[in-house]
Amino acid sequence: MDNYSTEESEEWWDEHYFKRSVCALHEEHDNVSLAITENRNAADNVIYLNNVLHLIIKSNGNIFSTGNKNGHKFIECKNEKVFDAIKRYYKYSNIQDITSTFPLHKFNPYIQLFFMNLKDKLVGKRDFNLIHYTDELVQNIVDMLNEFIDSIRKTVESSKFKADLRQHQLLITKNHNSLLAYIDNLFKRHSRLMVLRVDFGYTKDIGIYMLNKKEIDEKYLEAKKDREHFFNNMRSNKLFDNMLGYAWKLEFASLKGFHYHMFFFFDGSKVREDVSIAMMIGEYWKKITSKRGIYYNCNAHKDTYDYLGIGMINHHDTELMENLKHKAAPYLTKTDYYAKIHATGIGIGKTFSRGEMKAKVTNRGRPRKNANTA
Repeated sequence: MDNYSTEESEEWWDEHYFKRSVCALHEEHDNVSLAITENRNAADNVIYLNNVLHLIIKSNGNIFSTGNKNGHKFIECKNEKVFDAIKRYYKYSNIQDITSTFPLHKFNPYIQLFFMNLKDKLVGKRDFNLIHYTDELVQNIVDMLNEFIDSIRKTVESSKFKADLRQHQLLITKNHNSLLAYIDNLFKRHSRLMVLRVDFGYTKDIGIYMLNKKEIDEKYLEAKKDREHFFNNMRSNKLFDNMLGYAWKLEFASLKGFHYHMFFFFDGSKVREDVSIAMMIGEYWKKITSKRGIYYNCNAHKDTYDYLGIGMINHHDTELMENLKHKAAPYLTKTDYYAKIHATGIGIGKTFSRGEMKAKVTNRGRPRKNANTA
């Protein structure tokens, strides 16, 4: 499931990160795996709507018109994908199928615009899946649909929409660049890093699905407290003596609940056995959470990655460095393109963070000038 397709576009990677973010941690006896749930369908539909919105923006003139067959008018559309999206989501209940999966999220400006115009122009107005219409009704629907399209085109040209889009992209870019700079800083100080990735989640019995707002608030505060407990206590845990840095991302989906994606960077000149260390970190998460927590050890499944960016990485290994910085690490920042947790009402603060960058280079780790002889 986690295999990466070769030579894919940046858009493909954004989609991959987002769909991967809603996969559930699935418990089976003592084993934890990544499972595709119906949340994946909602993620697919969000991506689908984003792409349809771009088709609308790129189009010109009236997309909809009337045709005539056997003396009866019918609706013609220059782009069936656009019409299919409208017919799929003109009912409010169908929109709710998506929003219920991401109840704490703010969608990107394009998807928000599609939903807003559906509600204003089309939701509840007509049944767009009817086979037979009167000629008068056909013309009425065509005019309504073209007005829907025109409204979207005009809005994307507005200064407010452009400002919202810039603001949306700004934070993603800021976090992304910050993470890459952090990785570069670690490699300036240490020629070899052991990179671990572990997903932290929770057992099924405290799942989030169908909980009310108060209960979701409580689950968020619980997840935040557990994360803080984990990082505070690891200072006195010898397991982390050779840890040089970390980065984490908070995610949420209705069937998966709150969960974290964690990167840990260890001094590669002092540690080995990445799978074992990642497992011990996961077990420590379970201990911190009084066994309410579960984890997925990504390092134990390195053979499933076409673009391997975890494990032991030397600064001079161009391929591994490229995979770490441009395939593995962006997973912590790129998921926000489509939908980002945005629920200030429950006091959600940071959803992404990393360790502090060190300004002064120390002698810890093997000196870089000798790295090629390792």
